[in-house]
Amino acid sequence: MPQYRGKYYKDQFKPPFDMERGLLFKIGDGSVKNENWYFRYRKHDGKYFQRSLRTTSKEKAIERATKLWREIMDAEDAGIDFGDLKIGTMYKKWRQSVVFSSHRDGAISHRFEKYILPFFDDTKIQDIDNQRWLDFVRFRVNYYSELSDAEVRRRGAVRTPSVKTIDGFRQCILQFLRWCKMNKYLAVLPELTRNYKGAHISNINYNKTRGKALSMKQYKKLTRYLYEWAYFDRISLAREKGCDVWAVSKQDAEAYFLSNFDAIQERYKIKGYGGLPRDWINSFARKRLYYFVIISFNTLLRPSTEMTSLKWRHIRFTASELDPELKIPIITTPRGKMGPRTVIGAYEVYIHLLRWRAISKDYGFGDDDQYVFPRWDGDDYEMKASEMGRTFSLLLKQLNIHRHDTGEAITLYSIRNTAISHRIRDSKWDLLRLSKAAGTSILQISQAYADDIMEANADEYAKHFLPAGDDRGIDKEKLKRAVEYLEQFD
Repeated sequence: MPQYRGKYYKDQFKPPFDMERGLLFKIGDGSVKNENWYFRYRKHDGKYFQRSLRTTSKEKAIERATKLWREIMDAEDAGIDFGDLKIGTMYKKWRQSVVFSSHRDGAISHRFEKYILPFFDDTKIQDIDNQRWLDFVRFRVNYYSELSDAEVRRRGAVRTPSVKTIDGFRQCILQFLRWCKMNKYLAVLPELTRNYKGAHISNINYNKTRGKALSMKQYKKLTRYLYEWAYFDRISLAREKGCDVWAVSKQDAEAYFLSNFDAIQERYKIKGYGGLPRDWINSFARKRLYYFVIISFNTLLRPSTEMTSLKWRHIRFTASELDPELKIPIITTPRGKMGPRTVIGAYEVYIHLLRWRAISKDYGFGDDDQYVFPRWDGDDYEMKASEMGRTFSLLLKQLNIHRHDTGEAITLYSIRNTAISHRIRDSKWDLLRLSKAAGTSILQISQAYADDIMEANADEYAKHFLPAGDDRGIDKEKLKRAVEYLEQFD
């Protein structure tokens, strides 16, 4: 290969791995301000491929150029035209050739069309490397930085995305690139780092959160919605008859619902439920979700495998020593984050479990060896918490209570977090007792619920602002006079 002349090429030399078709050089015509090395390569078809190696070090440049050269060789061996395929074009090919579930299809469309495609624009798929990926991450975490808090909330977004959110983008991009490689459009799959801290990317929420806790007022509101959503047919008929909800049979409720469908449907649309389906599958799913939430809250079971792996044979009841008429549920989880564990449920869980089992039997479930929260189709497969979570999220969106004022999402895991927060704030449980009940460590409780612990012990913190050794206490009369004076300006 002849030496290139002119001011454009500076410090050029032929790389040792391919002295015939390769060239390393710096740009010397003043069009770029950096001193980075570049790699240029003449392909078999006579076209040239050129890329910045993003380093001023000659040793690193040779190393990166060698890796790039191997990718080009692999592409040529596979019959791939390395460097000519743009991400926008290939994305359309991918979507036309692959069928996704409705949920996954929506997630991919949203991430690509709102964020990924606008950023990468005309980028070639071979140019997506780790550095380009990190540039995208910086773009995404700063996406809403110039908007007001009110505008961010209006869009249903979060100003500071979580690590989980960023990982979701990484997964989508890699899924797309794997398809490109499988179909011989791409020679080598790039390594896209998850070490965002190491790349010094700020504005990412690195805290592991699975749904922020609700206030008890919010929780009670939510469960009221869930209850009415699950039992609208019984409730409607009970109101008309003037009887207790549980005096209404399943058969009578269903008959009443079908005969008054239009009126009931309209009523629930007005209340924000978005309409109600007629079929028994949806009826079962609504009731299943209601009891899933109630039982999770009153047992501190994790809404993942601890709840979903439960079978009726894992539950037994014992009489309370304080009141023999009360029954205490004792639940042994077959699987969980820390393996099997035993959980003691609240007194009212006994009623909820009995009621849910009776309802389950109405739908053909409820045997000892069946799941407590089975799949609607009766297949002996464990229900996934994600399936339950999607139903939960859809309901919350209909009710417009799916996010906190801070923008943080309310998820199914929020129920467990709410239950733990409640026991800290209202039940005043000590951390040892709480950590045993929740199946986690005292350290995890103290770190994850530090704000709740402080608020539950507000007096202890407040009184310690007195100077050391000062035993005067609080001058309540002086404080009262000051408050009365200041309130007139409020």
